[in-house]
Amino acid sequence: MGKSSIIVRYIYNTFSNEYVPTLEDQYNKCERVDDGLYNLNILDTSGTEDFFSLMHVWMLNKDALILAFSVEDKEHFKALEKFNQNIKHYDPNNEIPKVIIANKTDLKKRAVTFEEGKAFADSMNAGYFEASAKLNKNITEVFVHLVKIIRDKRKIEQEKERKEDPRNREAGQGRKKEEEQTQSFSAWFFNKCNLI
Repeated sequence: MGKSSIIVRYIYNTFSNEYVPTLEDQYNKCERVDDGLYNLNILDTSGTEDFFSLMHVWMLNKDALILAFSVEDKEHFKALEKFNQNIKHYDPNNEIPKVIIANKTDLKKRAVTFEEGKAFADSMNAGYFEASAKLNKNITEVFVHLVKIIRDKRKIEQEKERKEDPRNREAGQGRKKEEEQTQSFSAWFFNKCNLI
């Protein structure tokens, strides 16, 4: 599938064809987006049904979700719908930003079309990227996209909070300068992995 390959490409700018099963790995990277510096905390998790019971723990305090599938494997793609049902259980109002990544677009053989992937992402109100960890295609763009969505969402929430309570207006001015320096975002990255 290449889920961890996407993360390794993004974090270290390297690629390996070697498959290493994942239960849970944590990564951090600072990313400059526009005029801000953002610290991304990325949790790479197993997507197998064996670990669905951990989903509520993995989703706690996450700012975004990234789901990935291989364009060469229709079963991986179909499994995302089951994940989506579980996500809805923990995010019933669809408030957490999501991105769907169609990976391995460098391969000539495709089992999932662009239109199928995009339609699924649209049904989840998620962003959609066709990517290749091998060729480093649209890897950074996924994370930059999420940073912008989360940043804008936080600005709206902070503005709403300031308007609701006048005492927050003065305190908000000091926080605004701190926030402009570095913000931390957490993303949970998971997919349907090969069963071992």
